[in-house]
Amino acid sequence: MIRRPLIRWALVASVVILLVTWHVNTSGTIHAPEWLPQTMRLGKHEYQTADDYLADFGPILQENPMTVRQTKQACNFNPEDDIDFQFDKGADWVVQDRSDQEIALKQAAWHDFMRHHLIPFERVKNRFSGRGIVVCAGNERSLLRLWVLLRMLNQVRTSLPVEVHYYGDEELSPKNRTDLSAEYKNLYFSDLSGPNAFLKTGHENFWINYNVKLASLLNSRFAEPLLLDSDNTVVSDPETLYNSATYLDYGTVFYPDISRTRPENPMWAITNTPCRTDEYEMESGQLLINKVRFWYHLQLAAHFGHDKYYQDFLLGDKDCFRFAWHALRTPFGQPDRWLTSIGFVARPQRFPKFPNPEGEMIAEVDLHGNEFQGGRNSYYCGHSFGQHYPDGANASVLFVHGGLVKTLSQEEITHVRSQAGRLFAAYKSSERANLVSFFCPFGEGVSADDDRLGGRLSRCILNGIRRESWGFIQRVRIWGGSCRGCWGMRVHRRWWDLRRGLRMRGGFGC
Repeated sequence: MIRRPLIRWALVASVVILLVTWHVNTSGTIHAPEWLPQTMRLGKHEYQTADDYLADFGPILQENPMTVRQTKQACNFNPEDDIDFQFDKGADWVVQDRSDQEIALKQAAWHDFMRHHLIPFERVKNRFSGRGIVVCAGNERSLLRLWVLLRMLNQVRTSLPVEVHYYGDEELSPKNRTDLSAEYKNLYFSDLSGPNAFLKTGHENFWINYNVKLASLLNSRFAEPLLLDSDNTVVSDPETLYNSATYLDYGTVFYPDISRTRPENPMWAITNTPCRTDEYEMESGQLLINKVRFWYHLQLAAHFGHDKYYQDFLLGDKDCFRFAWHALRTPFGQPDRWLTSIGFVARPQRFPKFPNPEGEMIAEVDLHGNEFQGGRNSYYCGHSFGQHYPDGANASVLFVHGGLVKTLSQEEITHVRSQAGRLFAAYKSSERANLVSFFCPFGEGVSADDDRLGGRLSRCILNGIRRESWGFIQRVRIWGGSCRGCWGMRVHRRWWDLRRGLRMRGGFGC
């Protein structure tokens, strides 16, 4: 008879041998280790490095594929709620579900990528360190916006370094780099077409290269990169994000967009994720990621972003992040407060040049500033996102992301300024924040120490050179009511919504 103490010692020895011999293959192909029992794993919030997640990937990659028919059953949106979706209901995958075979093939493709094509964390862990801001810039417009961003970073006196990613000297010349370095002292450059970029990416001239942002994060020198679009403006020092409870808990801060993902979207099924009615899409004008923890998650996001197949139902790079985290069953950090819309107010009956929603052309008329001061017949025209510090339902605005501003012509912007006073003149805030909207009367502004919106509002630098002040002051209430997510998403169906917004039904510029 074998004694119990001997059995216990044999079990202990087996566990020791398992731990000593268990290792990660760093030869270029990574294979998940033997799966440890669930009771031996860390809680996900306690994971410190990307390799801590490896044991969780095995069961995920063994799941049977769900179908679109199954995943969309989880979402029963009420048509009367006037939900905004990113894609039009006429999209082919909305009219007809993608086939079960197609879904299974695409799911098998990313499973194969996770099993055999990941770059091991062990190989790259010494290539990045510290914290910093990552920005992609190259063409003339994004370069001008980058000047604005760098000046605002100087103004809020952040100590964060900035790393600018570009694709070849044709995008960002040596002179451009010299001039930018004179503007912001703690500045680095990364050429994604150069030999030092270990994750290669393509680039198409005269086209939107959404894949560049994903490649920039992976190639960045920073272990904790804060990704900012060039048309983003900081309102206060973004370094405070790193101390937020949201980031410390989740290792990520992902910010919401204004629209939802349709139940029929194939991405739900491809990632084996039931559709969610309580989740907005993500907007990547700003996001924070701990790369040490999520090196593999980022690679899966880049896998989605580099495959043109997904562009039929994912708008650019933004939701590649969200669905990569869903695919790997990992929660991500989100702000407690939903976004604030920023724009201006106009009376549509007198608004010149552009047709109204009924299609009637409006005659050119002389307008006066006081006609843009709100009232029952006013239209609120939202064009930018105010994104908040992640902790707290009444948190202050931290970023202003340009949104639709970059789609407006200089003529349109000049017209709005001449008639409405300024482009950034009013805001609509979510009812969760218990705030109402106010309009800045013609010709007035705020000082740098104004404390509206629950936080400090800095003076803003617009259009690269000109300085103006934000127009958030509590003078004239323009609208009551709640704030749901509808803010002009009909831009996909009506061209004039870009210029003039929609009549408010629920209070968010629609």
